[in-house]
This record gives sequence, C-alpha cells and structure tokens, in this order.
Amino acid sequence: MISIITQNLSLSTSTVGAKPSATSSSTVTSEQIKQAQEQGGGTFEDPSLGAATIVDLSSIPKPVEQFGELRRAQYEDAGRSMETIKRELGKIDALVAKRRPELAGKWDFQLVDGKFKVTGLNAEDAKWLERKLNANTDLKGAAQAFVSTAIDNLQASSSNPPRQDFSYVTGKMENYTFYNVKEQLQEKLSFRSLLTQADQVTDSSKITMPVGDRGVDGLAVVANMLTASNQPIAGVQGSFYQTKYDPHQA
Repeated sequence: MISIITQNLSLSTSTVGAKPSATSSSTVTSEQIKQAQEQGGGTFEDPSLGAATIVDLSSIPKPVEQFGELRRAQYEDAGRSMETIKRELGKIDALVAKRRPELAGKWDFQLVDGKFKVTGLNAEDAKWLERKLNANTDLKGAAQAFVSTAIDNLQASSSNPPRQDFSYVTGKMENYTFYNVKEQLQEKLSFRSLLTQADQVTDSSKITMPVGDRGVDGLAVVANMLTASNQPIAGVQGSFYQTKYDPHQA
C-alpha cells in the first residue's frame, strides 16, 4: 500500500544562465553549493541550457526524505496501537459475553480526558463496563498512543502544513486541513467503530497486513470523520540564491 502525499510548493525559481551576470552582487561558488546541499538545499542543472539553479530549502518544514520517514513511523505507530486495541478489546468482549451476554455488541467506547467513556448503554451498565475498560492499562495506553499519533499526523501546523492526501476511505484525494483535532477526536472517535471501518477498507481477518498499512487505514478512517477547515492550502515559500553560476567554471 502506498500513501500518496502532495504539498503545493510555490517555489518561485529562476533558471540561471551559464555565464556570470554583470548585475550580480556575488558569484555562487562551489563552496556555497556544498554548504547549500549540506543544509538540505539542492542544485538543479539543465544540460540543454548549460545552467544551474541553487535552491535553499531550509524554510520548508521538513525535507522530503525526512517527511516520508516521519509518515512511515506514524503509520507503524498507529498500526501497532490498533493491533493492541483489537487484542485487548477481544479480552473485554470475552468477559462481557461470559458475565453480561445481554450487553454484547451493543456498545462502543471513547477516550475523554484520559478515561474511557462507554456509549450505547444505560448509565449503570456503562459504569460497570467503564471500570473494566479503564482497569486495562494496555488498552488505555494503546488508545492514548493512537490518539497522539493521529493528532501528530492530522493536526495542521507550521511543521505539518495543510496538504492533499489520498484517502483509502473515499478513494480520492482529500484536503487535510484539520484543526482542533484533539477536541474533535474526543467527540467523534469511537474505538470499536475505528476497527470496524478500518476492516471495511482492508479486511485484516482475510488479508495479512503490514502494521504500517493497518495504520494507514486507521488514520484514513479518522481523517474521514474530522471536519476540515475551508482554509485554502497555501504554497510553502522557499528562498533562493539569486546569483549566476557557471557549472563549467566551478
């Protein structure tokens, strides 16, 4: 499974000529090229023009390689959390089936202010079940970890700019312009429903899935339940050396 991530980078480049410009305040040297590359910049040469552009990418939140590694780590973290939630929820379901079979399949649960809240049952039954859920430290830890990963992945910020991403839930590119993700998740994220909907994307009972792919599905389910902002996706601006560089003389 491949996650497609696009960011609209409005980088106003200008291709520089092969000969130094008389109006340039300085000449870009090989040392400057080396420094730019070490700082995450890059050089782009066009052999047909005999020209090169030196780009400083330091203002972009994360280099592409690091950004991809971050996303992969988030998918794997989310997937591991989901596997733990599924395993521990199975234990709770077995307990309910044995002690309170009339409640089986009629409830879900959310994480609100660090504690599980049961939905779908009357107050007395919900309280009984909440005690069981909150006593399961593995379940609570996994739920908290999943929420933390979802916030890091989906909350728009200066280090995680609004973006377009492919949704495996809707089957198309969607705007990921989400704010107040933590507050939205407390209202909208139910963990049994999360697992069920993720299986509707890719049925984990029929297909052996890498943990990262499981996380992709889970985070796509969460994104689909969030309310996106109407704020347009703005381009990320980069700064450029405006001097001329002759690749043949460097």
